[in-house]
Amino acid sequence: MVGLPDDERGERVCAVVERAPGQPDLDFAEMQRHLLAAGLGRYKLPEQLELTDELPTQGSMLKISKAAVRRELLARAGAWT
Repeated sequence: MVGLPDDERGERVCAVVERAPGQPDLDFAEMQRHLLAAGLGRYKLPEQLELTDELPTQGSMLKISKAAVRRELLARAGAWT
């Protein structure tokens, strides 16, 4: 999850999910149901869902680079704003 700029609140939470090969895409409602069933508080639910073919990683530890994810989302912001 990453924070993205929001004109009304300053920032909104965006869940970024890597597509699973051979599986149907996750939709927003399905994601919310899963997170609520897992015990996440409603106030912590992401406000946006973005799907990607591959999450960018950094270094040899294959840690996900949130900064790169945020840059990619902001670069394609015109597609969903």
